This record gives sequence, C-alpha cells and structure tokens, in this order.
Amino acid sequence: MSGVITHRGVVTEIFPDAILVTIRSESACGGCRVRKQCAMGESEDKTLAIPSAQASYFEKGETVEVVTEQAMGIKAVVWAYVLPFLSVMTALLVLLQAGAGELVSGLTSLGILALYYCVLYLLRHRLEKEITFKVRKTS
Repeated sequence: MSGVITHRGVVTEIFPDAILVTIRSESACGGCRVRKQCAMGESEDKTLAIPSAQASYFEKGETVEVVTEQAMGIKAVVWAYVLPFLSVMTALLVLLQAGAGELVSGLTSLGILALYYCVLYLLRHRLEKEITFKVRKTS
C-alpha cells in the first residue's frame, strides 16, 4: 500500500519559510449531479500551513498540489480516530465489567476522550514534524 495522496489547492498566503494553501475537501458525493437537491453533498475549505524552503517560488492565488505519503494519511487517521475510539471503548467496557454504573462509565469514558484530545493538542508540534506535507506547482 505505497503511494501518495494529492489535493489541489490555492496559495492564500506566503511567508519566508512557509506557505498557506487552502484546499477544498469534498464528500464522496461531491461529484454527483443532484447533490444540491438532496443536501448531502458537503464541501469544506481547509487551510494548511506547509513549511517550504522555496516559499518565494510560489505566488499568491496560484493553484498547487499538496502531496503527502499514504502512510502519513494512515498515521493521521490512527491518531485522530482509531486510538480515541479504542480508548473510549476499552474504558467503557472495563468500567462496566468492574461494576460501575452506566452513567459513571459513560461520563468517565467521555472524560478520557477529552483528556486524549487535550494531550493530542499539546503534542501537536511533535505530530507536525511526523506528518508532513509537500507542495508542488501544477503542470
């Protein structure tokens, strides 16, 4: 499962050592012709700050490709979704088996989830070094 993930984006800001790129994230039905009638087609703009030694090479408003390795995408999914799900479910099942009430078990599991995301937020700079993006000009 090796490969790259690419998204088209637009350069919105240029700094000496980084550029801001806005990408449009669309749902799976983003290409459907009737998505506006069913209201299921969602899209959202996301802005990424991408460190680049060649930031001056790009121009504001230019269309570029944001590239990352598929392994980076999988790592991001594990950190953002898989680990918190496993921690909540484990805490919930252990507490219920230990005889704690449903309310206590549920609230404690949610507290663990909040704590997990707080720790993830505190470690965001370390994660930014592990999960990297590159930007390249479109041809």
